[in-house]
Amino acid sequence: MYLRKPIRSVIPGVQGLVLGVLASTTTPLTGRGIAALLEGDAAQSGVSHVLGGLVESGLVNSEPAGRA
Repeated sequence: MYLRKPIRSVIPGVQGLVLGVLASTTTPLTGRGIAALLEGDAAQSGVSHVLGGLVESGLVNSEPAGRA
C-alpha cells in the first residue's frame, strides 16, 4: 500500500495520481497544473496522455484555456 498516495493501491500509475488530484479539487486545472501538483511523480506528457483518455471516456470535462 502507498501511504503517501493511497489511491495508487486501487488505481495504479499516472492515471490514479491524476484522478487523485482531480478528486481533491473543485478548481479547473490545466494538465501542467496537475503535473505541478504531483511534484515530480508524473511527467507532464504522461498527465496529458491520461487526461486525453479520461476526456475521451467522459470522466473529465475539457475546456480550451489559452495555449493550455
